Formats: sequence, C-alpha cells, structure tokens
Amino acid sequence: MVNNPPALSPDIYSDRLIDRLAYAHDASIYRVVPEAVVRPTDANDVIELLKYGNDTKTPITFRTAGTSLSGQSVGPGIIAETVRDWKKWEILDNGGAIRLQPGVIGGHANTFLSSYNRKIGPDPASINSCMIGGIIANNSSGMACGVKNNAYHTMRSISFITADGKSYDTSVSTDYERFISEQGSLVDGINSCRKEIIDNDHISNKIRRKYRIKNTIGY
Repeated sequence: MVNNPPALSPDIYSDRLIDRLAYAHDASIYRVVPEAVVRPTDANDVIELLKYGNDTKTPITFRTAGTSLSGQSVGPGIIAETVRDWKKWEILDNGGAIRLQPGVIGGHANTFLSSYNRKIGPDPASINSCMIGGIIANNSSGMACGVKNNAYHTMRSISFITADGKSYDTSVSTDYERFISEQGSLVDGINSCRKEIIDNDHISNKIRRKYRIKNTIGY
C-alpha cells in the first residue's frame, strides 16, 4: 500500500476502499483497483506527486472524465484525478485559439468558442462528457474531424510536467533549451528513435501511412 506523499495535503489523498473501488472502473469493461486516489489542486501538487511516484516506483494514472472505452483511465498504484480544480479557460486571438485546463468538458469549450463561430478540432462522440485532459492524451478525433483536425494537429502548445517533476511550456522558447539541458537521457532517446526512423525508409513510410488512418482503439 502506498503512503500519502508527505508534500501533499491529506485533504487531497484517499486510500479508503470505497474511493479505490469507485476509481477501479471507467467506461470500459476493465476493473483495476488502485492503491490510492489523489486529486491534485494545482501544478505544484502534480510535481510533488510525480516526484513521489518516481522515487518510490509507484505507477500514476492521470484521469479526468473516465469516459475511456479502452481502459486508459484505470490502473494500479495511484489514480490522479485532475477535474475539480482544473477548469480554467481563456479565449485567445479573438477566438482563434483557446487555452484550456484538463478538467474542461469538450462541449463546454465549444460553447465558449461559439460566439466566434469556432470550435475545437476533435469531435468525439462523448464530447459532452469527456474532458480536455483525455482528449489530448488520447489524441481524440471524431466522426467529422477525421485525422486532419485531431487533438495533436490542432494543438498550438502544451504545458507539461515530466516524471521527475520538472515543468515545461512549449509556447516559451527558452523552455526548449531548458528541456534539452535538464532531460538529457530522454532527449538522447528521442533523437535515437528519430535517427532510426529517418535512416529506414520502410519504417518512415509505414509511419506516414499509419498516421493517415484514424485510430479508435485508444492508446
């Protein structure tokens, strides 16, 4: 059994059986009982939680609405739900873009954009229930948007936190340099994969072909 990470408030941590069972399911057929449930309130909580998971080798599964049909939002270890305190949004560029936290429902994002005659790219069937965190993590698309307007292809930038608790924002140019400096082994791994792909026409062509096909099976 995991312990409450010491840097986190006990108010956002629960290892009660009733809570663990409540988060053992999502919209899929799977049932995986976690050891604990944490509801981070801000990025600092996420950083401390990831540091704890990294130090103790405890798996952490992030979850928003839990509308997954493939089991992505259940897992052992700790379930981290980023919903209640993660609903901020901001219209940018006169409706040309929208900044969203992971707990915003996809349909609500479209409502915020409606006065600008805009909407987000992905249009999953569960858009009135699913949330931005899951939409991004799953690279959601939909019946109408296909591959062209899926989450990845319509995302301008993203703020993210790595497993060692460091945060980055791809809209900040200096964060690219900091990422390269601080994440040496990860960068080396990415560059190694990139070189392997570039040097092999068969793999390169297969990736291009496969990524033109809509993937609806989750991760």
